Amino acid sequence: MKVILLAAGMGKRMNSVTELIPKPLLPINGIPIIDSFLFNISKLGFSEVTIVINHLSDLIIEYCGNGSKYNVNIKYIFQEKPDGTGSAVKKALNNEIHDVMVIGGDTFFSFDHYKKSIETYKKSNADGLIILKEVSKSIITKTSLVSLNEDNFITNFIEKPKLHQVDGNIGSALFHIYNKSFVKYLADISLSERSEYELTEATKKMIEDNKKIIGLLMVSPLDLTDVKDLLIHNFSYINKILKKG
Repeated sequence: MKVILLAAGMGKRMNSVTELIPKPLLPINGIPIIDSFLFNISKLGFSEVTIVINHLSDLIIEYCGNGSKYNVNIKYIFQEKPDGTGSAVKKALNNEIHDVMVIGGDTFFSFDHYKKSIETYKKSNADGLIILKEVSKSIITKTSLVSLNEDNFITNFIEKPKLHQVDGNIGSALFHIYNKSFVKYLADISLSERSEYELTEATKKMIEDNKKIIGLLMVSPLDLTDVKDLLIHNFSYINKILKKG
């Protein structure tokens, strides 16, 4: 299985911080997100990781190096322009055919997220798996609205839905696993309304073609959407202050 970390984004909503430090190097609970990812992947027995980079890429390369401190080999792929997660994964795969795991570089997934996802994917005999989370209506407009059937297979995706489209509270995390058939669908994606090649467009094509993508609802992983998240996830007393306010 090829493991890909998406770490090219600029983090525009945190621009006052991310103009200096790329999101994957920012901490949650005092631990850089990229450290958590690499140590967890190594613990699970993976020996190679591909990291897609762009914004402040030199800092990521300098910090992670060749991966030896994590006991993995890191391959870096440069995404020339910010044209979407689908484009980033295409570049990382480079027409190779693999089972693939794609992780967002701005989200702090626990070891349990990784372990349970891989176990569930293997046991389910599904064509793919995506970690799901319960989210509020205001937040779901910034992620993907997901519909499930009674067997927890995904039946529909709406990427960054408009408020009037929101009829549920299940969103997706950027933690996807796919079998080899995924590569064919990724090759067929086109530009979205936001002028991006979106990873979930390939997922939708798979679902339309009766491929089975299982949704795994888990405790919501911690992520960094704005500067407030950075403060809350690293200084517990600030969270208490904000709740009182």
